[in-house]
Amino acid sequence: MQVAYLQQQPPRRLKAGEGRVAEGVLAYSLTGSGGAVETRLFEIEAQGRLASSGGGGERHYFVLQGAGLVAPASGQPTQELKSGALLSLAEDEGFSISNPGDHPLILLYIAPVAAPALPPATPAGRPAAARPGRPPAPDVDAGSGEQPTYRLVFSAQGGRNGGNGSHALYRPAPDGRLEKPQLAAEEYSDATSQADAEYYTLLDALDALAELVYATGGDPADSRVDLVTDSKLILNQLRDGSEPKTPRLTELRDQALDNLANFAAFNITLQTRDNLIKVLGSGTEE
Repeated sequence: MQVAYLQQQPPRRLKAGEGRVAEGVLAYSLTGSGGAVETRLFEIEAQGRLASSGGGGERHYFVLQGAGLVAPASGQPTQELKSGALLSLAEDEGFSISNPGDHPLILLYIAPVAAPALPPATPAGRPAAARPGRPPAPDVDAGSGEQPTYRLVFSAQGGRNGGNGSHALYRPAPDGRLEKPQLAAEEYSDATSQADAEYYTLLDALDALAELVYATGGDPADSRVDLVTDSKLILNQLRDGSEPKTPRLTELRDQALDNLANFAAFNITLQTRDNLIKVLGSGTEE
């Protein structure tokens, strides 16, 4: 059982992307729950608009408050949306929701999450073994209609004389396995706290991941991210909604959530530092 108040979660201003229009839209996300559905709350401000040219799988929007207009991607016909209405969209159906009024239009977004498949078999017919620090590759076909899942592994260390961090990016291959990771390391010359180093490393890694997705013909808005880290602080603040204790950490948390909002969904898994070192190398050892 889980009870969550979505509007008590930190809101993020939704950004436009390829095939998506977002004007005056705030998003409240409930992520990392591991459930069968993905749930978000969208608040479309007065004169705002949320639109998609298509894709994204089966989706449902329930009007909690306010009134607006909805139309297919072609623009016609237009229908009225009022409190209590349910808008259901097929897998590849585009739409445009606008709020021509003076009050916010609040929508509950619900989308089924596909159950994970078993890991692919090795050529010898045995299930692919999980190595420490690297969970089994999800069976996702990057060329199919499903949202591809990328994996981002990161770890960092802060210190009086500077900090450092490392990350690994895994791209799903057409056969469902994860390709050989792209590794990178960062150095922070000034005195850096442990929390700052962890957020700096995550922000650098998310920028690199977005570039990787675009470079390979994808769109972050249609891609999911599995984050793997040894940072309990990142887990607690991004997944579980714990509030940062300082304005600086609040700023870094918000930046990370803004970057993650560019992706379709994300999940965070905690691993031990020893396991991450086996993946990232010794660059993040104390």
